[in-house]
Amino acid sequence: MAWTSVIGFSTPAWPTPTTLVVDDDGKAAPENCDAEDLTFSIIQSAINAASPGDTVFVCPGEYNEQVTIRTPGVTLEGSGIDQTVVKPGTLSLTAPRLFSGQPLAYIILVDGVSGVTIKNLTVDGSAADADAFCDPSGFIGIFYRASSGTITDVKVTSIKEPLGCQHHLGVFVQSGYGPHLKSDVTIANSIVADYGKNGITCNEAGTRCIVMGNTVTGIGPTDVIGQNGIQLGFGAHGRVLGNTVSGNVYTPEPVTACGILMFRAGGTVSGNTLDGNESTICNSAGVEMPEHPFKPVQP
Repeated sequence: MAWTSVIGFSTPAWPTPTTLVVDDDGKAAPENCDAEDLTFSIIQSAINAASPGDTVFVCPGEYNEQVTIRTPGVTLEGSGIDQTVVKPGTLSLTAPRLFSGQPLAYIILVDGVSGVTIKNLTVDGSAADADAFCDPSGFIGIFYRASSGTITDVKVTSIKEPLGCQHHLGVFVQSGYGPHLKSDVTIANSIVADYGKNGITCNEAGTRCIVMGNTVTGIGPTDVIGQNGIQLGFGAHGRVLGNTVSGNVYTPEPVTACGILMFRAGGTVSGNTLDGNESTICNSAGVEMPEHPFKPVQP
């Protein structure tokens, strides 16, 4: 089932939007990736040229780059999952966490802006040197940092390494202190698989996430890392509904892996399919719970 997004913020009325096209051979036109018109060959160059409300449309191909979005209202749209693949071979630590300041490597970063949509593409970390970004740093597939928007019809894969690093996350949404550092993101109809610690993570007070209709798949039984499919934590709130979550199993005791983890978080968990997880839905103590409306848990 495809789910319809419900975002908790209003989108400003941008000036007449423009579509900027990216093709790996530098030749394409809107609605025609085979055209001979000169265009952008690098996603970041098109993002840098975009104005609020514009769409950056990316033709099929594999793009070896990190992408940073700091313009509000931009839509980054691919040609489809496994058609447009953002797959960097080299990463840099350029996105500090809002609380600890520890640097993170990322593939796509949305930084301090609202109304940004990412859709119809694959984010692939398999070519990156993920071992170089183990604790206390980290590696993120898509990072909404004090930002708002929508992730839909996206695949995020291979955000991991063999060492069991605790900060390798498929999708990460984080807020910071202050009224202008909040995040409000809908993550819908997407695939998150082959991740390190968590598939989808929404953390900190001020963060609101709607996580719906996604397929989140862990690596299965492992003694390397205790994975969680979906986590709302540390004061975040939102709704987790209609997702399929599986394959989160940590074999050593007493630590447990969870399909869905609500760690000091508030909101509603309902209608999810949870199969092949060590625990299905866990509270702040890592204790398995039935589905029901959660209330914030005090530290």
